[in-house]
Amino acid sequence: KDYEKSKESFTVLVMGGSQGARAINEAFIKSLEILTIRGKEPMVIHQTGEQDFKNVLNEYSHKGLKGEVSPFIEDMVTTYSKADIVVNRAGATTVSELAALGKPSILIPYPYAANRHQDTNAQILASVGGAEVISEDNLSGESLAELLMKYIDNREALLNMGRKAKKMGRAEAVKVIVDTRRWRFSWDVKRNRVVASPSGLEDPETYMSEDLGRLSPTRRHIKDANPFSTKVSIDKVKL
Repeated sequence: KDYEKSKESFTVLVMGGSQGARAINEAFIKSLEILTIRGKEPMVIHQTGEQDFKNVLNEYSHKGLKGEVSPFIEDMVTTYSKADIVVNRAGATTVSELAALGKPSILIPYPYAANRHQDTNAQILASVGGAEVISEDNLSGESLAELLMKYIDNREALLNMGRKAKKMGRAEAVKVIVDTRRWRFSWDVKRNRVVASPSGLEDPETYMSEDLGRLSPTRRHIKDANPFSTKVSIDKVKL
């Protein structure tokens, strides 16, 4: 269902991946203090991770802040449905879920991820207006509060971000992968192409093909290559 929320409340879902993220926890608590002082206090669902749970819970209590604080959230479907905006890292699963649901977000990529791939994930959504991004170097209570206030005060901008995120979503990704796994890929020596046809046919007609003239065949065919398996052997083709 497309993202739609009532105008009476504004709910922020804060996470840091399944393990939590101390930098996000600390910055969000500071931002919540700022929002509360300015009369913009939102409803909060905060997944802290196991390690930070007690400290974050104590900070909420000590500072008089309100929110549902837990170390881990089991029912993400219900939780996502409650959220107006999500503050999170930018792992592949997270970004895919946000796009599929059309959920507005503020993404803080983990700076030590391999090849900084979380930066790339976040920028894919941000480039179409489907997310806001704050680098961890620029993350602070003030920077996070400013972005949250921007969308608390402008519901139309929030809705627009959700719509743009959803355009990037692939709700039927699993079906696409399963269907693709049923195809048989082989090398057509005469046409110098990789051809694909439904597997299981004795003499299949070519259903689709892609010109791969840049590849030089070192063997006559690629037998039953599966592009979604980590065990695919491509040593029969040389780039």
